[in-house]
Amino acid sequence: MSKFIQFVMLLLVVGCANRTHQKMVYYDLEGINHAPGMIWVSLMRPGKYGEREIVKLVGHFGTSSIEIASRTILDPPLIVQWSDSNGMDYSRPFPFQILPLLDTANQKYHLRFTFFPGDSVKIQARAVAKTDCRHTVRHGKTALSEFGPCVSDLGWSNTLDSIHKGLIHHPWKGPMDIPGWD
Repeated sequence: MSKFIQFVMLLLVVGCANRTHQKMVYYDLEGINHAPGMIWVSLMRPGKYGEREIVKLVGHFGTSSIEIASRTILDPPLIVQWSDSNGMDYSRPFPFQILPLLDTANQKYHLRFTFFPGDSVKIQARAVAKTDCRHTVRHGKTALSEFGPCVSDLGWSNTLDSIHKGLIHHPWKGPMDIPGWD
């Protein structure tokens, strides 16, 4: 091999070895409603009400909803804003300090927003394997899926309905969720 070809090959190897890849962060955004009627939930930038920037719509739901593997970049500062069926608007700061460390190659965030009557919301966060879909089963057809094994029989929605209906074997052992999240 000529010296020139060896030099070009060396540059390619070094160039590929030094590349830094920004890892994609995925979020499972779950909403549970204990307030009467429907609620409308979004993650927004702080600011004057009515002029806030919407970062991510969490959903419009009566009982529960989930978006699986959302790739929206959630960075500080954020607030959780929701409206109830009575037209009342509420907001709370998103506590970024609750996010655990994440191995972005193998894990995703599971964020759960539990809404109660009035102005109360419980915000929880945990890191789960990207292949972990256990927390999506209960939502049935109220979910959207963008990533991997949590994509359902129909493709875009209908999270793991065949497992939920007992049509196929459930691949996990143990509880469906972690203690304290119900």
